[in-house]
Amino acid sequence: MDLANYKNAYLTFALSIQQTRVVSMAAGGALESFPKNLPRAHKDYVVDASAKMSEKLKPVMKGVSGSSFEMEFDLDDGNPYLLPLVGILFTHVAGLGGSPNVDYGGLLKAQEVVMLFAHLEAFLADSIRVICLKEPRVLKKNKKMQWDTILECGSWEGVIDKMVDEYVFEAGWGSIKDKIRNMRSAYGLEIGVSDTVLNALDAAEQLRNVLVHNGGRVSREYLERTGRNDVRVGDMVPLDGSYIEKLSATVTVLGGDVFSAIAVKFFGARPDELRLVFKGAGTVLE
Repeated sequence: MDLANYKNAYLTFALSIQQTRVVSMAAGGALESFPKNLPRAHKDYVVDASAKMSEKLKPVMKGVSGSSFEMEFDLDDGNPYLLPLVGILFTHVAGLGGSPNVDYGGLLKAQEVVMLFAHLEAFLADSIRVICLKEPRVLKKNKKMQWDTILECGSWEGVIDKMVDEYVFEAGWGSIKDKIRNMRSAYGLEIGVSDTVLNALDAAEQLRNVLVHNGGRVSREYLERTGRNDVRVGDMVPLDGSYIEKLSATVTVLGGDVFSAIAVKFFGARPDELRLVFKGAGTVLE
């Protein structure tokens, strides 16, 4: 892989981060005061679905409390909102109680946090792959490969590709902070991000883990790893829009630092070849 290809990988990463930001903001605006701000076509779908649900609920609301009931809907009528809205209604009628009130903004914030780390982890994996292909000597490890695996690779290039895949996979374990520190020590990269920012990013990654693995509820491990004392185990972790904006900027800048460090170290890049790298992408976490 040459510098141009790696630069494309970096720009794809940067594009993905900014697209994620735009999608989150645009969807948040559209879903605020749902369904008031939806585009006309989508709003018509929601109004139609609401009317159908209301019609089906009339006999149910007249029934005896606690009795069983059935509601049938034609889910093939071409309205894509009908099934999910019926599902939301069902969860409340079945036991949650109250009127359906989904926190769409919270869902969008959670999705953005998860996707920011997904994009960053993918770019770090691409970056390590670039190092392996540029300097295969980093693959020298006390490991063995079975003969049948070698034969399945079909060629020496295939063997190298297999080794790189396994190397990148193993390097993917651990936190972002651990990966950056390892990239500094193992490859001699001068990645400019400060330890303060890395620690803040690590706390954000713990937030991401809670969202993915614990449904957004605070766990004891989360409290121990972050040292937070403003939330308790079982609470829904609060998501602040300004915090996520800073997280997006932090991820963007870190990606640029990694790209620049590898471009200089392994490709001998000149300053003029790094002009399109994000350096100041907003206020970062600290």
